[in-house]
Amino acid sequence: MRRTNNFDGIDLDEEYRYDDALRPVYAKLPGCDPVTTVYDPDGLVAYTVDGNLRAKGNARFTLYDAAARPVVTGICNEPTGEVPRMRAGFDSSDPGLDS
Repeated sequence: MRRTNNFDGIDLDEEYRYDDALRPVYAKLPGCDPVTTVYDPDGLVAYTVDGNLRAKGNARFTLYDAAARPVVTGICNEPTGEVPRMRAGFDSSDPGLDS
């Protein structure tokens, strides 16, 4: 979907793109760089990239537990190629952080 407007030379275009599952994959709002969203094979958000992250070659990622709950988010290098399942592992024998 695309709406085009112009006000005193300011670009007020909005553009949205969706994948075959009707999930948003691209959003362009006035005055902003596009935001892209990449999904893993389970349909969960794997990465998002906005203009600031894209300029640095980075992306925001999310890892999920076995119940598809987000458990880890962070910044990584911008992905290329196929996206794997974004699952975080848990090792019950690991004592965690040392104090």
